Amino acid sequence: MTKRTMKDMRKTANREIKHIFVYGTLMQGFPNHELFLAGQYLERRPGYIKGRLYHLNYGFPAITDGNGEVKGEIYLVKNMEKLLPALDYLEDYNQPGQEDLYKREKRETRDAKGNIILCYVYIWPRDRLAELDKIGTHIAHGDWAKFMEESQNATG
Repeated sequence: MTKRTMKDMRKTANREIKHIFVYGTLMQGFPNHELFLAGQYLERRPGYIKGRLYHLNYGFPAITDGNGEVKGEIYLVKNMEKLLPALDYLEDYNQPGQEDLYKREKRETRDAKGNIILCYVYIWPRDRLAELDKIGTHIAHGDWAKFMEESQNATG
């Protein structure tokens, strides 16, 4: 593994983000995929991010910082400038006069081949971590789609 220089880190910090990492209702096969992502991307591939995954009682997931592995999808977006306002609205991010439901952050993700890809991802706010145990269930295996399938099978 090579050492990253300050110059390399500045390049990474300043480069345009072209990918988004999704781990819940925006994944293929879930309702928000068709509403927000269909036709908006050039490529979709499985991906992973470090974190801790919860299923919220509201019917959707949230990621927090953590050492676990969360499974999702990485999308190479056609026009990030056009897509982000719609996703920010969906995720209740930076809504004037309101508390954000999620924060949009730049995070390193990994695809199935081990390539590191810098993506936008919506993360549960650090200042609201105490709420999670009251309003959510930790998903230890880190795969929300699998959790939803298991939940559906358990209820019939």
